[in-house]
Amino acid sequence: MKTKLVSLLLVLALSLSVCAAVAETAAEPQTGSYELINVTGEKVVAIYLIDKVTGEVSENFAGEGLAADASVTATKTIEAGENGEHRLLLVFVTESGYVGTFNTLSIETAKINLLDADAASGATMQNQIKFTF
Repeated sequence: MKTKLVSLLLVLALSLSVCAAVAETAAEPQTGSYELINVTGEKVVAIYLIDKVTGEVSENFAGEGLAADASVTATKTIEAGENGEHRLLLVFVTESGYVGTFNTLSIETAKINLLDADAASGATMQNQIKFTF
């Protein structure tokens, strides 16, 4: 009986430590990192990440302009305990005025190809931005 009690207490202690570790991880701020690769064939003049919860608009990650075939890394950090699922809106604008959007970007790490309007064959942004891992 004593052995069963000790085993039960050990399992309970391990379970609590796992739960504490999960809670601690969830309590940390989350950072998304996106390598944005310009494959539009022209200069991208604006790239913004917009937080759909707070309304915060990022800096222009294109800076003075992102040349064709060049890349830039964009990051976004959210506070501890906040949900990062489908939280961000990615918007980019090319030199010719084409505006591409992706409205279900999560807090994650991803490579994203920014495609021009001709390369996008469908009505959804999933066809306009290609994720590669």
